Amino acid sequence: MNASIAFVVHQLAAALPDFHASFPDIRLDLTLSDHVIDVIAEGVDVAVRIGAVKDERLGFRRIAEIRRVICASPAYLAQHGAPLEPTDLAHHSCINVASSPHLSLWPFRRQDGIEIVETRGPLNVDNAEGVLALGVAGLGIIRLADLVVANAIREGRLVPILTEVHQSEPVPVSLVFPALRQRLPRVRAFIDFMVARFGSSPWRLDDLQRAR
Repeated sequence: MNASIAFVVHQLAAALPDFHASFPDIRLDLTLSDHVIDVIAEGVDVAVRIGAVKDERLGFRRIAEIRRVICASPAYLAQHGAPLEPTDLAHHSCINVASSPHLSLWPFRRQDGIEIVETRGPLNVDNAEGVLALGVAGLGIIRLADLVVANAIREGRLVPILTEVHQSEPVPVSLVFPALRQRLPRVRAFIDFMVARFGSSPWRLDDLQRAR
């Protein structure tokens, strides 16, 4: 199996004990990567993909969705204040995932459509885990998937901001697999477990949903 570092750290790791309790005879070989691998070439049975599935050679099963959240630590907001309008972000340190340059373009809802604000800051990191750590440490404003920041927000280590105007861009979470592999009992068992465990998008922040 293959999945992103953030998905494993924040969601899958806590679920795997239940999977192994239900299927003790299945051995799971897990690889973590933040880039899209060639599932067929790597001999992977199933992978977690966040975003559109573009490889026509693969079967897929959509299991959930993520929404991105703009947030900052209480310490950062106490020192620098909270941006009240998207244009205020030009005066703030924004931390983005350097390996995905498009993620520095933050969308906001306006009466006449969507406004894109290009965000900048003194720090860039090549993965979501690094961005999260720097955001919690108070070094800037971050925009990450709810599956990554949900626990930090619930624990008060991060505070959502600009929720009334932020376009959170729902993104699908899918399982992808070589078409014939889904017939294998071990793969079928894992797919069914993942659908049951994550089909409700358990990381969803209900208060932010109402704010939309």
